[in-house]
Amino acid sequence: MNKVLIALFAAAILLGAGFSIYKMNVRNVMHAVITGRVTLSPVCPVERIPPDPRCAPKGYETDIQALDGNSVVGTTRTGADGTFRLIVPYGTYTIEAGGGAVYPRCSPITIIAQSPVLNGYAIPCDTGIR
Repeated sequence: MNKVLIALFAAAILLGAGFSIYKMNVRNVMHAVITGRVTLSPVCPVERIPPDPRCAPKGYETDIQALDGNSVVGTTRTGADGTFRLIVPYGTYTIEAGGGAVYPRCSPITIIAQSPVLNGYAIPCDTGIR
């Protein structure tokens, strides 16, 4: 009986230690905050010289995904002005916008997240207007 109690006690300690190590590793993963803006252009069928301010690229409200290969590691939605903020673990990611629609067609970008804050990324989207 004594040996059984000692074995159960030892197993409980080992399981608890393993759980504590797991929690520590999850908390110590470094994360990056990625910010940027998704824009639509052209928004007018003819560009003029000098440029017409009404034809400047416009912010695009859409979904954003951070992909590691085929795995989604983060998602967010842009604001009405096209700005976004996305938090991902350190790594290399493809950032995609637009949700797969034919138009607007958004160009994916590759980001290497290895510092806490990454600001000012631009994701351009083609409206198809010609």
